[in-house]
Amino acid sequence: MAVLRCGQVRSCALYGIQGIMVDIEVTILPGLPSFEIVGLGDSAVRESRNRVHAAIKNSGFDFPVSRITASYAPAWQRKEGSAFDLPLALAILIASGQLKPASMPICVFGELSLNGNIRSVPGSICRVATCLDQMIGKIIVPFGNSIEAKALGGDKIWPVSTLREAFNAVGGSDNPIQMRLAQPIHHDNFLSVKTGLPAQDSTMIVGQEKAVRAMIIAAAGRHNIMMLGSPGCGKTTLATLLADLLPPLDQNEALQVTRIFSASGLLGENEGIITRRPFRAPHHSISRIAMIGGGAVPVPGEI
Repeated sequence: MAVLRCGQVRSCALYGIQGIMVDIEVTILPGLPSFEIVGLGDSAVRESRNRVHAAIKNSGFDFPVSRITASYAPAWQRKEGSAFDLPLALAILIASGQLKPASMPICVFGELSLNGNIRSVPGSICRVATCLDQMIGKIIVPFGNSIEAKALGGDKIWPVSTLREAFNAVGGSDNPIQMRLAQPIHHDNFLSVKTGLPAQDSTMIVGQEKAVRAMIIAAAGRHNIMMLGSPGCGKTTLATLLADLLPPLDQNEALQVTRIFSASGLLGENEGIITRRPFRAPHHSISRIAMIGGGAVPVPGEI
């Protein structure tokens, strides 16, 4: 009787600013060498076969020379992006007997480069929030996403930089001398990041005393304000001042804003929670979808 060669690793897909748990199952069957992925994935998911193959080989592991089938469940839910590269590679290593399954519920996401390094992915804080709702005990994330992830996950966050480190984080080696083990990152206070614009101060604006006073009154009373004037008279400069006149975001607001920025791909690597109120300047020709969000696969809009 043939030995069943299967492996399963949980991951998380991004849908708008929400996460959806995805089970990545891999089976290795006798037959001509092939590698198929099923489960309604986009082109980035289908192209992950080449990235995973190269990353496994270049990390010093054996890639099975057999018929490999990977299933992303639930099959009806569309999956997008490269965040499933790392869990797919780990599921292949489990199915081929090179890695023991984790002893606790884990969730893994991250993009693999050809040499086995792990790249950051958008929406990490959204995925971590979903994992915590599902009572996941260990969340393995790219090191570039560790700061935003630790704001929610705390000690459950295990940042990794390479496939070899992820292998050890799951439990593939008991010898920390051979390979550096990934360690959990501890929770600190919320960290502020820049939103792309330098902080403004009313003393930096020369002239326009009445306009500056109007902005201060609008900020104090949370009033709307409309500015009219010729090009170059300082309307944009005054508008950026308003974001710094308003009080910092509280914890719930900061998490919500950070989730939106992260899901939109506007939060860079090694950046943390946004505590400064964001300033957005949409063009007058912006479309409805870009303004309010939406689409076949929902993405956040300006409002």
